[in-house]
Amino acid sequence: MEELVPHVIKKLCDAFRGLPNVMADEEKLRDQANFLAMAVEISRANHRASSRPGGTRRAIKQLAALANELASVAKRLGELPAEAQKALVEASGGYAKLSQFQREVLNFHRATSYAIGSLEAGVQSKALVGRRELKVAKDVTNLAAAVFESLTGKAVTRRERSGDTTDTPEEAGPYGPFHDFLTEVLRIFGIKAKADPMIRDLMAKTRSEKSPLTP
Repeated sequence: MEELVPHVIKKLCDAFRGLPNVMADEEKLRDQANFLAMAVEISRANHRASSRPGGTRRAIKQLAALANELASVAKRLGELPAEAQKALVEASGGYAKLSQFQREVLNFHRATSYAIGSLEAGVQSKALVGRRELKVAKDVTNLAAAVFESLTGKAVTRRERSGDTTDTPEEAGPYGPFHDFLTEVLRIFGIKAKADPMIRDLMAKTRSEKSPLTP
């Protein structure tokens, strides 16, 4: 992760800045980029583990324990006396204040929670069988949607131009700020998946979750 972060974080921040009406300062952009990068790495590790017999349930159990530990660490950091906080910040070398240290811990906690949800969905639904990279692509789409909505304040939508409304055939097809954003995020992480099928799947899942159950 250490070698991945500088390379990926910079590209993610550039992608974030390209979003329309971004409501975030540079610190929040880096915070969201760190969260997304960590979550994707955890997703990949989880799906590698879940390809082995019993791997999914073991991974969920281990991640749940880690999530509890991370929450405890974040809480204990906030309870440190001033002298201990100062000593920790000085020893870290890379943090100007303790709140930055806490944010990193909470980023890991948030990423871990997303990963647990992804694995639990895989255990509960046969629809998630398939190639490992497709599972990761779906996770990345969900994560990218959460980041997109957090940074722009806008809901994720899917847009498509028909051939009748464009000047050239090349202009027809899916488009829009989230489509372009997801395309770039998938490229950054080296995931060979098209954005539009991922968005279609996300929108269908969202509609299903909002619809009342019918007998």
